[in-house]
Amino acid sequence: MKINLVKKLTIDEYCRKHADAIPGFEEFLGHLKNVNWRKSKDIVDYFGPNKVRTIGNNRLRFEMGGNNYRMIIKYVFGKK
Repeated sequence: MKINLVKKLTIDEYCRKHADAIPGFEEFLGHLKNVNWRKSKDIVDYFGPNKVRTIGNNRLRFEMGGNNYRMIIKYVFGKK
């Protein structure tokens, strides 16, 4: 599955205000380049249950930056 990051601008703006968050977001975004997820369990398995949790309604919560930051994402799996 190809990853389409819809709101990278939001992440960039947040990191400009909170520079200590940059490494955590860079690490997360770096993972998105070469993944092939087909279901939400694939994402949880990839990052591990300590880093990501399913919160319902096609959303996951990521623990980032040593658990100092959290990011909630919405995912949609399509045919491609």
